[in-house]
Amino acid sequence: MLKRITILVTVFTFLAPAVSSAAPVYQFPVADCAVNYAHAHHDYAATDILTDAGCKFVSPIAGVIDEVNRTDLWSGKTNLGIDRGGLFVSVIGTDGVRYYGSHLRSIPASIVPGLSVKAGQLLGKVGATGSARGTHPHLHFGISWPTLADTWWVR
Repeated sequence: MLKRITILVTVFTFLAPAVSSAAPVYQFPVADCAVNYAHAHHDYAATDILTDAGCKFVSPIAGVIDEVNRTDLWSGKTNLGIDRGGLFVSVIGTDGVRYYGSHLRSIPASIVPGLSVKAGQLLGKVGATGSARGTHPHLHFGISWPTLADTWWVR
């Protein structure tokens, strides 16, 4: 058991960025557009920020790009959880928290894993990809601890 705990602590330490002692600066993740919120969400902690297609999804904090997915693989026939987000970007903030935005319609080519970003930097444009097809465009926005890429259910 002790060996397993040591391995988990080692993995988390590897995934977690160094946390700065300076107070982080936060930015609302949708810029320059009016927003509203869904009053309910599925059975996991996240929110849907309702806005117009093409609105800017910006980094809510300075950090490092963690994951980028530019291919919408979702199918209503299979409804695989790993594909529900469609196009998405996640950032590990300087505060050690993972910020995730999905259902994007586009992501700039310059946004790649490992890239350092500033709060307010453009990460993508709001859309309705993945399981949001056919719905009002929105940003699915989740906050979690840093995860491995195959731990999709935390998004």
